[in-house]
Amino acid sequence: MSGLGAAMAGGNPANGRKKDDFYATVDTDVTEALLQRFHFGPRKIHECACGTGEMAEVIKAYGYDVVATDLIDRGYGAGNIDFLSLAQPAAPVVITNPPFKLAQEFVEHGMRDLKLDCMALFLKSTWFHAACRTGFFHRVPPFLKLDLTWRVDFSGQGRPTMECSWFIWKRGHKGPSAFRPLERPQATRLISAI
Repeated sequence: MSGLGAAMAGGNPANGRKKDDFYATVDTDVTEALLQRFHFGPRKIHECACGTGEMAEVIKAYGYDVVATDLIDRGYGAGNIDFLSLAQPAAPVVITNPPFKLAQEFVEHGMRDLKLDCMALFLKSTWFHAACRTGFFHRVPPFLKLDLTWRVDFSGQGRPTMECSWFIWKRGHKGPSAFRPLERPQATRLISAI
């Protein structure tokens, strides 16, 4: 995909994809919005694609004990840790912005193999708009999809184009999936406990 189509889909046609599909979540409002609306209990949380630590730092600020790891050592957390190779969970809950191309593998491994209580993945809003994910949706439906009411600027150029959502999977959930818009952080009421 190139040109206008790539830009509309949140791509970067001038430079191609970033190495290792690394798009840091420097907009801390993304994580703030999730944590202002949901309480994940007195649990340890694994940020398993922590990158440079922006998301993990927000999670810590909300009082959670955070295990921060990444496949690539970017100077934050423990590097050279492949979430998809873990035999035991580092925590019962995962909150992360994974490489989009590996998101399905993250959910399958986390929910099926590691038997996590909950996973919250930050993905493109259109992530399920692919025929190849239909079977996965029916096998492992998300508990909730929270669409951000603002666009995220992954390029740092002040021109946000990508529409993103939090997809939340919960152990034992069989469907249907719920949907809610998610406003930018402010004094928002807690709507659910996971």
